[in-house]
Amino acid sequence: MESDSKKPFELQPVIKDPMFLDLMERLRQQYQPTSITESALVEQMAYAQWRMDRFARMEAKMLLVNETPTAKDFVKLRKYAAGARRSFQQALKLLTSIRKSRTPSTRGRRPRPGPEVFANLPPVDFAPTA
Repeated sequence: MESDSKKPFELQPVIKDPMFLDLMERLRQQYQPTSITESALVEQMAYAQWRMDRFARMEAKMLLVNETPTAKDFVKLRKYAAGARRSFQQALKLLTSIRKSRTPSTRGRRPRPGPEVFANLPPVDFAPTA
């Protein structure tokens, strides 16, 4: 059985919240990252979106539970939400830029296999023959 650490291009999420994991999976399906960099950007987008959703829930809870939330509380939440939104937008912009910069012949392709694929091949003797 293959361990999770050997799966290519898949980062291990730190957050175990089912809502986050579901969001991460849906974003992976949508963007289908083909490199570690693209996977990191998709994970950054998932984390930022999860935070924005969480801040919205916190704001709603403040309105329902707290009879008199202060303006300072709302300003703080909106500040955090704005940072998460910028993080999402920056990751999406960079992901889009990376994909546009590929040559047309490499778009949608997986990267070439690394040297570990060739590790079991017999050595080649490059010595000149007489």
